[in-house]
Amino acid sequence: MDINQIKQYVQRLVLDGRYSIEWRHIRQRGHRVEEYEIKTVLLHGRHVPDRDHPNRYNAFGTIPPNKKVRVVYTLVEQLDGTTVVVITAFED
Repeated sequence: MDINQIKQYVQRLVLDGRYSIEWRHIRQRGHRVEEYEIKTVLLHGRHVPDRDHPNRYNAFGTIPPNKKVRVVYTLVEQLDGTTVVVITAFED
């Protein structure tokens, strides 16, 4: 799949509630992002492959008024289907 197909796939999965967020990792690092911000960036942000980790992706977006957020995620195949796993998210 190219990155546009991945973005569309991620959008469908998020809208279907097929995502999980690694809150422990996010909170341990002191990142202040909310679930709606993560979902907004996954649904409407710009997606790119991660340069350092195969099978990881970055989504970038701006939450009004001007909070720039980055979401790092991967797609995990499970017996009941694919899930978007948000590895981390932070103000960029």
